Amino acid sequence: MVAERDSLNALQGQITTRLHDLELEIIALDTTRSLTTVTTLTVKKIPFDELTASLQQVRQHEIRIFYTGNLPADSVQKWVENYLLTIQPTLPSRKDVRPLRKTSENELLLVNDKKAVQSQLYLLINSGIPRNPDKQPNISAFNQYFGSDMSSLVFQEIREFRSLAYSASARLFNGSVEGNPAFLSAYIGCQADKTYSAMETMTALIHDLPQKPEQIDIIKKSLAQSSAMARPFFRQLGQTVYNWQWNGYEQDPNIGWVKAYENLTFDSITDTWKNYIYQQPISFAVAGDKKKMKPEQLSTFGTIKELKLSDIRKK
Repeated sequence: MVAERDSLNALQGQITTRLHDLELEIIALDTTRSLTTVTTLTVKKIPFDELTASLQQVRQHEIRIFYTGNLPADSVQKWVENYLLTIQPTLPSRKDVRPLRKTSENELLLVNDKKAVQSQLYLLINSGIPRNPDKQPNISAFNQYFGSDMSSLVFQEIREFRSLAYSASARLFNGSVEGNPAFLSAYIGCQADKTYSAMETMTALIHDLPQKPEQIDIIKKSLAQSSAMARPFFRQLGQTVYNWQWNGYEQDPNIGWVKAYENLTFDSITDTWKNYIYQQPISFAVAGDKKKMKPEQLSTFGTIKELKLSDIRKK
């Protein structure tokens, strides 16, 4: 029994890994990160001189160091200068941001795995709308209403009321400082024979948002309490402040969000849905046993592009 459980867990882990690659295939315009990552075998064949040269090139980039501890600041500075800054950085640091996939019509990427125990589904909607920090309170309200926790529409409609999935969630992201637009990302994990029904319910929620204005007061209270109590763990304080600055905030954004939540209305949620999601094409990614999923039904969600495992990751 233990061996069977371990085997099942290992298989499920393989499926989850494949789906992570598949999600990247959807989000990226060209290829998955797994196909461009250098394998361990390839690294072993690289001459030592080339590896050293690559390391020196990397060290030319600006670095940021966050320290938490009992040492005085000048001691930490001396240690950094002696061991990490033997080569002075000449290039700015940068974040590796992949462009989002943008389609003009619905599409479905399918990976057939005969050994799959479950179906794993991802959905992506690229809104095309640039990041707007002022819209974050509205986006947070929409997320709580639509799909980010157990009280949301997605969780209640798909998992609780209809028992179509083991897991279901969705979240709207407010784009990035680097230029990527806002996008909706959703996930469903379900039995293969429930794939179509789960996808059908998710797309119905996306296309026709149920109206429950009586929930707005609970959402406002929950968001305000979360922001009022939000404080980074002390070891992450430096990194958190840096991320605030990177995203254009001059102070803890929770201060402004608490005030903004007081002015939220249910229209804040419906307007967010209309502006970012409504009538936008959807990219689907599905991995599982194709026969159990009935691909003739899945074709109603968009043009199917079947992928081999070698299309999304190296062996």
